[in-house]
Amino acid sequence: MYVVSIRYPKQPGGVFNLEHYLNVHVPTGMSLFRAINGFLPKRVLLQHSSCGLDGNAESADSYATSWLCFETREQAAGFSKVFRDPDASRVLIDDMPNYAPASPTFLVGEMIEIEDLIASARRGDLRACKRHR
Repeated sequence: MYVVSIRYPKQPGGVFNLEHYLNVHVPTGMSLFRAINGFLPKRVLLQHSSCGLDGNAESADSYATSWLCFETREQAAGFSKVFRDPDASRVLIDDMPNYAPASPTFLVGEMIEIEDLIASARRGDLRACKRHR
């Protein structure tokens, strides 16, 4: 599985507008993605209400991270295709200040599922990674 992660970094005094992100930006982005690529991600996930390892929201370095999941690297490349389209990229970039105080960071890569390590250890097999293609 290939994933595009979109991380929204915190800014001093900034606020992440989750309602706008979910009700306006994501539907707009998915509509543009489908129009340009002819398909949608297999799955879209959002991590929000983040906190640091100490359990405090103040120590988290981001407001939210979205993951767009695809079956192939070629499908994941469709995300970049949206931003190479001048009209689509303008719509998405112009909307960002409505929900995030700073531009997100993007990362594209292969996602590897790690099996239950306890079950693997009980079997005596510590090679717990399996690739999904």
